[in-house]
This record gives sequence, structure tokens and C-alpha cells, in this order.
Amino acid sequence: MMAINVQNYVWTLDLKPSVKYVAIALADHAHVTGEEARPSQEYLAAKTGFGVRHVRTCLKELLDLGVIRIERPARNGRCTVYAFNPPPEGFGRASTSSGRADTTNWAVVHDPLINKNRNDNQREPVASELVAKEALANIRATLRSPRKF
Repeated sequence: MMAINVQNYVWTLDLKPSVKYVAIALADHAHVTGEEARPSQEYLAAKTGFGVRHVRTCLKELLDLGVIRIERPARNGRCTVYAFNPPPEGFGRASTSSGRADTTNWAVVHDPLINKNRNDNQREPVASELVAKEALANIRATLRSPRKF
């Protein structure tokens, strides 16, 4: 149930490296909403290579900083359930925020070296494309010419 948006959020936080590494490992078990992360401290220790005590210290620091909260404390042999506190803008980004087309239309281009988006159908070739086409034509002409040894 890896929540890549939660992991991306954790990467942006200003944390000590070991605390960030534990947070990334914890985010690996969270839902997309940042909730229901329930790996055991022993599992986080095995995953990160840290000791269980160090993982506890990192989790406490994440709690103190407000990065995570406890949804349900450990009881009856069950692990603590953690949740990430979302930033004001939420985890991830809106699909329209990047300003890019959602897909690249390679079939229209007929050339895998030129990236042409659907909403860019009527553009003129840029100088670098013209230079590349001319260089390619020169290479082809050289290869077709008979060799003199």
C-alpha cells in the first residue's frame, strides 16, 4: 500500500537523516491519505538497519515535530498505528498543477527523438531540430558513399 505522495512529502521535510529515513520507511506502509501506517518497530529497524531503540527515538522525534500522530496505540499484541499529518496543500499535487500534457502523442510525430505533445500540433521546428536533421542527412550520405581505402 505504498503511498508515494506521502514519501515525496517526507523528502521535502527538514529532518535529520536518520529520522527522515525512518519516516520514509513508515510512509512506505501508509495509505494514500497518510493514514494506517502500522509496521512494528522491529520491522522498521530491520528495514532501515537501525536498532529498535534508535527507531523508537526517531518515531518520538517525528511525533514531537508533528510529522506523524498515533491513530491507535499498541495493545493486545498489536502494533501502534501511525498517521502522517498532511500539509495544508495535502499530499501530492493536483493533476493540472504541472502544466504539462497528460500524454505524449508519439504516433503523430513518427520520430522518437522529437517529443511533441497533443496540444502543440502546429509548431514550427526549432533550430536544433533542423540542425539535427541536417546532421543526420550528412551521416546517411557518408554511409551510402563508396569507401576509398
